[in-house]
Amino acid sequence: MSRPSSSAPPPRRGPAPWFSYTSAASVGIEMVVVFLMFTFGGYWLEKNLTHWRPWTSMIGMGFGMFAASMVVARLIREHNAAMAAKADEASADPASAAAASSPANEPAVAAGAPRAGAIPAGDEVRTPAGSPEADDDPPRPAPGTEAARSGPRP
Repeated sequence: MSRPSSSAPPPRRGPAPWFSYTSAASVGIEMVVVFLMFTFGGYWLEKNLTHWRPWTSMIGMGFGMFAASMVVARLIREHNAAMAAKADEASADPASAAAASSPANEPAVAAGAPRAGAIPAGDEVRTPAGSPEADDDPPRPAPGTEAARSGPRP
């Protein structure tokens, strides 16, 4: 038995997530191929047409380096365009942006809210309530502050 065909085609999906990794991985191969093409092209011109040894090969290498840098510049432009599109998508729906930016095992945190385990903004590092250190010792100065460099407070 054959399946009945529907008149509407299936909806188009975007590229698979792994597809962006393949374009980044192919840059190295593109750079080498472009560089070698120009270098060997310069060498061929040197042997068959100009006989300006070694200058034609060097000019070919220079063009190859320029072309290889253009491959990297193209990748950077594509990456920046993808990041801008992702940022535009995130700004359109802030709830999904917070969920997408936080790791899977952490809940989304509102902007400006202190994260758990963050060092307070003052000059002192406070120990958690109920810990043995919290009951015995006064607060310690935060590392890198003037109070930490000058020693203990009187």
